Amino acid sequence: MGFGYYPHLERSGLSGHSGAGSTSIVLDFSQASTKLTERIMSIASIQPGDRVLDLGSGKGLACMEIARATGAQCTGVDFTPENVEKADAVSKERYPELNVRFFNVSFT
Repeated sequence: MGFGYYPHLERSGLSGHSGAGSTSIVLDFSQASTKLTERIMSIASIQPGDRVLDLGSGKGLACMEIARATGAQCTGVDFTPENVEKADAVSKERYPELNVRFFNVSFT
């Protein structure tokens, strides 16, 4: 998640650093996650037909949003079985049309 660090905000003066002329913004976890996912999609120029691998996908929300917004195929992997089960359940219930898959794997 990057602990709320957004380098693009530093260039625009919105990093939250105090000082003359600085502007501070505060995002809750959900907002920060959404903004980070949007930034990833923009920087990577993800297009329909692209394949995306989300390492440490958690409950799969970013992977589902990437697939929904871009038409890309997204594969999420996480080492927590409960996260993978939740991601599978949510994607099948809410977004059966998306091309997403989730796997429980170890990174070691």
